[in-house]
Amino acid sequence: MASSEQLKQVTVIGSGNWRTAIAIHIAEKVRELKDKCDQKLIMQCKEETLENGKKITEVINKHHENAKYLPHERIPDNVVAEPAGSLCITNITHEVAEKVFCEATVGSHDDNHSEIVRELFDTPNFRLRFYPDIEIIEILGGLKNVIAMCAGFNIRAAVCFREMINFCRLHGKEFTAEVYLESCGFADLIASS
Repeated sequence: MASSEQLKQVTVIGSGNWRTAIAIHIAEKVRELKDKCDQKLIMQCKEETLENGKKITEVINKHHENAKYLPHERIPDNVVAEPAGSLCITNITHEVAEKVFCEATVGSHDDNHSEIVRELFDTPNFRLRFYPDIEIIEILGGLKNVIAMCAGFNIRAAVCFREMINFCRLHGKEFTAEVYLESCGFADLIASS
């Protein structure tokens, strides 16, 4: 039997219906490969509060069911759900590699997760800002790419900024306006344009 340092950790990133089905499918295989794999299969979940007020990770870990995305399908006991955050980078990749000053917005509901991410990423050249709403960070991260591709440098920043706000309002997402000033929003739009 291999030592714990040599065992591979298997992780499923995501907890939608497809990822849950994959976790169910490979959980038994992880058990069979006990000489190669850690027996715990981690499922990284976007933390959500279900209609009953419970967190999706709590329900998966306690009841072994993904009640939102794949109800009535038993998830094996060796699958452990963990909350995942979202990291939005506002600068171009080569600038990060060259250690040019940049900033990123991290979305996380879990202060422990935020602290680990801060310890890994935060340097004098790479500053982190934390925001508790993962979904709005992901929306803004995708939206700025669409606006930047369509607009280039021809549309004024104020118009782009206003359209980002209008887009999120159209989708009924409740948030505070200052999230647009975070690096996942307007700053990322400028960096991408």
